[in-house]
Amino acid sequence: MRQCTQNLINQHLMDINPILAGWVTDWEASPVWEKQRYHMLVFYVQRGEFTLVTKDASYPVHAGQIFFIPLDDHTSYTIGKSDIYDFIWVGFTGSLSHRFAELPRVLDIGDDQLPHLRTLRQFSPHTAYDLAADLLLLRSALLDDNEPKCDYVQYVIDYIQKAYMLPITVESLAEQVGLDRSYLSRLFKERTGTTLQNHLQFVRFHQAKNLLVQGYSIKEAAYKSGFTDDKNFHKVFLRREGMTPTVWKKHMLENLATLQNKWPRK
Repeated sequence: MRQCTQNLINQHLMDINPILAGWVTDWEASPVWEKQRYHMLVFYVQRGEFTLVTKDASYPVHAGQIFFIPLDDHTSYTIGKSDIYDFIWVGFTGSLSHRFAELPRVLDIGDDQLPHLRTLRQFSPHTAYDLAADLLLLRSALLDDNEPKCDYVQYVIDYIQKAYMLPITVESLAEQVGLDRSYLSRLFKERTGTTLQNHLQFVRFHQAKNLLVQGYSIKEAAYKSGFTDDKNFHKVFLRREGMTPTVWKKHMLENLATLQNKWPRK
């Protein structure tokens, strides 16, 4: 028998917070969980057939299924047709963890569900976030949930559009939505195709260009759009436009003057 268990406690995860996870291979015993437990458990069975026994009922379980053990539930399982079985598990808390108790005790899952949990064999700084994402998606797919869902990516996009001039950073945005910086960055990149840092700079850059056209100086446009200093603004401008803001502003104002002269007058 081989097994591995890892603590995953992370204070940034609020809705679903995986705190323990592990896997067991070639297991031949029959575990029993005591009532003094403060987290939900979900198991993914990779090999073996057995019976899940609770105080009220028993459930057949086979490879490819998941089963839940709710809070304060005295549950055990006994070996069935197979002498040896393998499983992967995660214990989790969070404000939405109780909703999993509404699901059937044993479930078949699709090939696209719980991808991180099903393949868990090693742990990294992202493991807790990957497992939380798995469980949140499973909950959304299986529960008729009328509770409002927080779209973290859209919230960040809307907030940047309104507060680009403030000294916000990727770190401060992550803190505001209650997520880890790296996890929020990964969500944002998967959803938008660009990095959160690049999007923040993009919004500030285009706001600065609008200010330049309106007649603001280089320094005023930089600070009013959220750049920390005009030297950094020059570097960003040169990289994005291939010219300095001074040259760009001159060309734009000349073009606007030309268009105004050509515009039909009443």
